[in-house]
Amino acid sequence: MVIDISRIKKLLKERCDFSFNEESTIILKKVIVSRMQMVGMSDVLHYYNLLVSDDMEFYHLVDIVTINNTFFFRERETIDLFVEKLAPELLKSKNPGYSVRVLSAGCSSGEDPYSIAMALLEKYGKDAMNSFSISAFDVDGPVMNKAKKALYGERSFVAVDEDFTYNYFIKDQRHLLRLKDDIRLAVDFYSYNLLKGGYEDTFAGVDVIFYRGISGYFSRENQMKILGRLAGLLREGGYLILGKDEAKHHNSGILMPIVMDGSLIFQKDSSYVKEISDSILPTNEGMVRGPFKLDMISNIELEASDIDSGGSLEEVGEPGVELLMSNAQLRRESEEYNSAIKLVDDVLKIYPDHGEALILKATLLLESERFDEIKDVVKEITGSGHFRIEARIIVGLSAKKLGDMDAALKHFKDAVYADASCWLAHFYLGECFRENLRSALAIKEFESVREIIDKKGFFSPVMKYMPMSFTEEHFMSYIGKTIAVLKRSFKGEGAGGD
Repeated sequence: MVIDISRIKKLLKERCDFSFNEESTIILKKVIVSRMQMVGMSDVLHYYNLLVSDDMEFYHLVDIVTINNTFFFRERETIDLFVEKLAPELLKSKNPGYSVRVLSAGCSSGEDPYSIAMALLEKYGKDAMNSFSISAFDVDGPVMNKAKKALYGERSFVAVDEDFTYNYFIKDQRHLLRLKDDIRLAVDFYSYNLLKGGYEDTFAGVDVIFYRGISGYFSRENQMKILGRLAGLLREGGYLILGKDEAKHHNSGILMPIVMDGSLIFQKDSSYVKEISDSILPTNEGMVRGPFKLDMISNIELEASDIDSGGSLEEVGEPGVELLMSNAQLRRESEEYNSAIKLVDDVLKIYPDHGEALILKATLLLESERFDEIKDVVKEITGSGHFRIEARIIVGLSAKKLGDMDAALKHFKDAVYADASCWLAHFYLGECFRENLRSALAIKEFESVREIIDKKGFFSPVMKYMPMSFTEEHFMSYIGKTIAVLKRSFKGEGAGGD
């Protein structure tokens, strides 16, 4: 069935900030077709109108989309890590009469918090719930009702054996399994929206937060907002536990990353945050501003700002071109990306191989998140023969912004191989290694940056087209402090991490 689900994708984006790549769009389309059949509809526009007018159907759709990877003891190793390593440490830190507070954020249908409760009972016996309190929350709707009822079908038991179901569940008349009351009552459920907040007072000072299997549905910007809120809930020394595949992409610099028993977790450590804050590169008035700036420790974000309008445009023999480029930069500064791109396109109509225009257009597309169009422009840049490093770096930053760290690594490696003397390529490659917790490789790249700048100087031809927002002094200080932070923060990782 060929259907246009663009309206529904937009609705999910507006209400839930869900983002869908090519693969997840195919899954979403199948889910929509299934729901249309269930409600007796054949017209996708009619179903869209139903979603707009009927909250219950909208939440049914959201629940099906997000529930696919939810089952008991998903990624058992992280639950075991909490029970065997973190829980004893946290118990020792508590005064008599105070419990270790555990929170499951974005708990879906409840399998995750119930798995934690069962694991604690196995470890500490019937008195476990006197020492631990477990809370969980998600948006209100059918899935939250399912979590509270604790009634499950066979899909929820794919990772456990029959002895497990016998010990903790009783059969329902509908051939479903109902969780026994001693476990069901061990978890307190609340209705909150992760993105909207409002849960700060309820969960302030928790010791451990499990946040697994849902963050990939949010845009990178809102992922960081949610992580900031969750970090704010933790008490000093508390832990954030993400899904195994999610953790390496969520090193935001707010919490200290720790590798323990092969798993990456994060701990709230004020001294770590202070050291990172001391490493932030300031942006001073009068400095050249560009498309890239440094945020928290090496967290590169793309900003709507202007390329140096005083830079040297190529002498193309056409007075109108310089005016068009200057106006495009002004439009870019005011975040009028479409207008800026139109002006750059006017330049390219006159001079299709105009290098600076191609670089500027690629950067504008990057800032306006028109990722599908970047590839074509990069091909033109590469074809011009003069901007191959910039092309690879732009594609790498695009992949990084989309959360595809493997692709970003590949493109930045290609940039280094193309020109090993380009310190900017080494810098971005080091950033990727750092975010993947490959600390030795990250340090190696950052030391290459320092060595290249010492030998060849800070300013390079690449910076002519992608100016940075800091001075050499600030940057070199930042590199030194970043290396020091990496060496201290990852000392427990060991040589096997790389």
